[in-house]
Amino acid sequence: MKKYFIKEGYRTNLETPERLRKYESVPPDEYQEDVYGYAASLVKRYGLRSVVDCGCGSGHKLANFIGPVCSDITGLDQEVSIKSCSNKYPQHTWHVKDFEDSRMDIGRKYDLVLSIDVIEHLDNPDSLLAILKSLANPMGHIVISTPERDLVHGVGNPGPPTNPYHIREWNMREFRTYLQSSGFEVLDHILVNATAQFSWKRKLLRLISPKRFKTCQVIHCRVSE
Repeated sequence: MKKYFIKEGYRTNLETPERLRKYESVPPDEYQEDVYGYAASLVKRYGLRSVVDCGCGSGHKLANFIGPVCSDITGLDQEVSIKSCSNKYPQHTWHVKDFEDSRMDIGRKYDLVLSIDVIEHLDNPDSLLAILKSLANPMGHIVISTPERDLVHGVGNPGPPTNPYHIREWNMREFRTYLQSSGFEVLDHILVNATAQFSWKRKLLRLISPKRFKTCQVIHCRVSE
């Protein structure tokens, strides 16, 4: 079994029946807002004119964070999500796509390609990386996020992920190495908050110890090959 640069002895959800579980409804909106905010800052900083989101979910964050700074927006996801997106945000472009199929082609390329907390859901993450490369313009920007395993579960955690929808999770060193070995030039690698929704107790803890809640790793990269 391919390890994808994850430590020896790590157990994935490939070995459990839970890996067959699929989303049957549109994922919630309260996660990864900081990642979309970071992506919007790149659009403004580099003057990017087109954005595609591989795994757009409900489309809410794409429309509300990227929409104000870029009008050429495309979202890709499974059928249940794309139906919702098409109804709520008909001004943008939406396609049903399978990220396990590296031959996926929508006939165009983009200045910014997003993949926000998708890669940990896939049996074969190499297929997603091939898709991201195929969608990026020459010198185009790519943003990929995923949970930071050590910060979520602890350094010694052997897996599998507690989230039954996740196949595997990486720490920062593993994920950076995996992307670099796969033909990506890493321009930035940061940690952000995974969720915007907190109880009052968690909000207080967040003020006291903000780093504790930065458990989502974000890599800004380009194709290096």
